[in-house]
Amino acid sequence: MIKIKKKSHIFWALLFLGAYTAQAQDQINFFKGTWQEVLAKAKTEQKPIFVDFYTDWCGPCKMMSKNVFTDKEVADYYNQNFIAVKINAEQEEQELVQKVGITAYPSLFYFAADGNILTKNVGALRAKEFKQFGESVMGMIESVKKLPEIKAAYEKNPKDLVATQTYIKALVLAGKTAEAETLAAVYLPKVAPKDLEKPENWEIVSRFAKDFSCREMQYVLNNPKNFLNTYGEEAYSNFIYAAMDFNLNKAVKAKDSTQLKPIQQAFATFNAQMGSEQPAAYYNLMVELFYYKNIGNMSSYFNTLVAQTDQFLLNNPDELTRRTLELLQTFNGEKELKKAAEWSQKLLKQKDDAIANYTYASVLVKQGKKAEAKPFAEKAQQKNQEPQMTPYIEQLVVEINKQ
Repeated sequence: MIKIKKKSHIFWALLFLGAYTAQAQDQINFFKGTWQEVLAKAKTEQKPIFVDFYTDWCGPCKMMSKNVFTDKEVADYYNQNFIAVKINAEQEEQELVQKVGITAYPSLFYFAADGNILTKNVGALRAKEFKQFGESVMGMIESVKKLPEIKAAYEKNPKDLVATQTYIKALVLAGKTAEAETLAAVYLPKVAPKDLEKPENWEIVSRFAKDFSCREMQYVLNNPKNFLNTYGEEAYSNFIYAAMDFNLNKAVKAKDSTQLKPIQQAFATFNAQMGSEQPAAYYNLMVELFYYKNIGNMSSYFNTLVAQTDQFLLNNPDELTRRTLELLQTFNGEKELKKAAEWSQKLLKQKDDAIANYTYASVLVKQGKKAEAKPFAEKAQQKNQEPQMTPYIEQLVVEINKQ
C-alpha cells in the first residue's frame, strides 16, 4: 500500500480545486441571495446587475440556461462585468417582479448598481447576441460617464460632423434617445448621400431615418444592394419593418389615410427587392388592412380582407384558414359569416384534413347549423394528428352536442 504524505494530500486537493474552479467558470456564476443582498453586492463591487427572470415551464429559458449561460465567452464576459442573478418570477421576489412588470419569459433585465433599470430584452437570445447585448449595456454605462466630456467637444464645434456623430451615439448609449433623435435630424441632411452607407452613419440612419419620404430613407430604398451586401438581409429588413411600424402607427394615430401612399410604395418596393412574386397591389391592401383594423373601421377592414383574399390567396390553404378564422373571431354578421363559409368550403376542396374540417365546422356552428357541423367536427377528430389541436376540436364537439 502506497503511503501519501500530508503535503501531497494538500497538493492534490488544490489541483482538484483549481480544475473545478476552471470548469465552473465555463458558466455564468449566478449569485444566490435576496434582492437586497444583490444590491449590496453590486454597490460594494460597483457593478451593474443582470437578472434572468424565468419560470420552470419556460422552454426558451431552459435553452438559455443549457446553451447560452454555459458558453465560455458569455460566461467570462458576464462574470467579469455583472452581478448575475436568476429569479423564478412565479415564486421569488414578487415585489420586484410586479415593480418591473414581467409579461413574458425569459425577461432579461439589466440594472444599475443602485437598482434602477438600464434596459431589458424580452425573449431568448443566442450566445453571440446575448454577449453583444451585455456589451451594449457596458457601453451605455461608459457613455454616461463620458457624456459631459463628449458633449463639451460637440458644443465647442457643433459644425464638426465627427463630433456631432460621436455625441449622437453617446446620447443613444446613455438612453437619451429623444435628444439623440433631435440632433440626428440636424446631422443626417449634412451627410453626403454616398456617405450614408458608411458604418458610422448607417448606425444613425437605421435608428433615426423613419419617414419614408425623407432623403435618407429614399436613398436606402433606391440603393438596396449597397446596404444588403454590407449589412445583410436581417439588418436591412429590420430597418424597413421598423419604419413601417413607425409610419403606420403615425397614420393610425392621426386617422389619416392620405399618409398610406408612401408607406405602400415603400413596402411594395422592399418586397420586390426581397424577391416576392406578389404584385404591388397585394402589399397596398396589406397596409390598408392594418390601418382600417387599428382605427376601428371594421366595414372597410372586412372589404379589404375580402378583396385581398379573393384576388390573391384563394389557392393558399394556410392563409385561407387563417383568414376564415379571422372572420369568425372578428365578425358576427350574416354577410361576413357567409364569406367565411365560402372560404372554408374552398379550403376543404384543397385540403381535406383536420384543420379544414374543424374550420368549416366552426363556421357552421357560428351560423347556428350544429347538425350540419357535427360530421365535419367528427371528421376533424378522426383526422387529427396534432396534440395541440385536440382541445379545440373537443371544445367544438361539446358545443355542437349542447342542446
